[in-house]
Parts: sequence; structure tokens; C-alpha cells
Amino acid sequence: MQQYFVKEHIVLDQPIQMDDEAFHHISHVLRMKENDIIRLCDERQLCYARLHFENGAVYALPYERIEDKTKTAVPITLAMGLIKGDKWDLLIQKACELGVEQIIPFTSSRCVVKNKAEKQDKKLNRWNKIAKEACEQCKRSALVKVHAPIPFAELTKWTQPNTLKLIAYEAADLEGQHLASLLAQHKKPSHVLIVIGAEGGFAKEEVELLRQHDFACVSLGGRILRAETAAFYALSVISFYYEL
Repeated sequence: MQQYFVKEHIVLDQPIQMDDEAFHHISHVLRMKENDIIRLCDERQLCYARLHFENGAVYALPYERIEDKTKTAVPITLAMGLIKGDKWDLLIQKACELGVEQIIPFTSSRCVVKNKAEKQDKKLNRWNKIAKEACEQCKRSALVKVHAPIPFAELTKWTQPNTLKLIAYEAADLEGQHLASLLAQHKKPSHVLIVIGAEGGFAKEEVELLRQHDFACVSLGGRILRAETAAFYALSVISFYYEL
């Protein structure tokens, strides 16, 4: 069943006019008909709604609330080094499916991708559109926000209380411990921030900088993973520990 996010507050039995993008998708992509059922979400509640077509517009009439089972027990922020093209788009999509609350792109000394300020707004709009579509596809009750890229050093400014702050590093088997064993020691953090590097990983100085700001260095196992695979692996392990 297709889901759409709406900006206005949902009130049962009060019709909501769908925006142009949703209208096109409903009418011309899915070719839905009068009284077909969709899911609506205003980021506060989920509802079933029936479609009504009138005067070249489509309306959704919410009629029943849906129990929200999509929220993670512990909010997760993924800070991710910028990676190339389609892999970045895939990363956004799958991170949304795996339960992240927000994605913070960053540039670091070994990033291959360079952040060009003149193209940033266009890219950011596209990234958040990908996130929105992914959240609709996996029936989440809240949108994932993709932030504008920041320099690596700005990650040290993260000061949210009781946050478990982690950096995945390929040499962590010598300097830290496996992600799973560390999570087992932290049963109820208020938030998890996991930092994953781009294709080139991290310089030792960057890892040390975060460690000086209370980030724990963790291993993702004995195999060297691609950047996007490392993110999927880490998010899956975190979900396993906190969604049981």
C-alpha cells in the first residue's frame, strides 16, 4: 500500500488535497482510482485514507489511524563521508530503511568527492527527496533529514547528552573493540552517533581527534568493507541490539 507524507495536520474525516507531486504519482504512475486506499503520514500519526478525484485534483480522506511500529528504540544518526554518485544515493535510501533519524555528510582528508558550494542546494534537495521516497516506501512515520555537508572537525561539536558516539576504523581491532561487543555494554543510550569514512577511510589524526572528544573506536570485523557496506553493516548491528 502506497504511503505519502503530507504537511498539514491529519484530522479523521477531513479531506486533504494532495500536492502536485503526489497527484502525478497517484494519477499517472500508479493509475489509482476513486476510493482506492493509501496511507497518509504527517510525522505525528499514520492513517488509512480513501482517494477522491474532483475537478482535476485528488483528495485523501483519512478514516482510520494506524499503530506506529516504525520508530527505533534508540535514535540513530549516521555521519558519513561523502562517496561517489550512485553509491551515495543508495546509501541514503538504505539508511532510511535501516532506521536512521538523520544523515550528516562530511568531508575529510581522504574523501574522493569534493563538496562544491555552488551545487550544494541542488544536491541537498535531491538527497532529501531520495530520503522522503525511501521513508514512504518502507512506511516510516517520520522523515529522515539529510543535512548539508560539514568539515570532519565539526563532528567534535556534537554534544547531545547521553549519546553513544562511535567511529568505525579498520585498525580498531588493535585500538578498540567490535561494534557488537561495545553495544552490549551500553543498554540504553539516548542516542547513537556512528561515524563511517568515505572510500579512503580515515587518517590516524582524524580518528585521534574524535577519540579526544569521547568517540569510541570500533571495529566492523576482520574484512575490509566498502564505505556503503560498512554503513549498512553498522546500522544493522545497532538495530539488532536496540530493537529486540
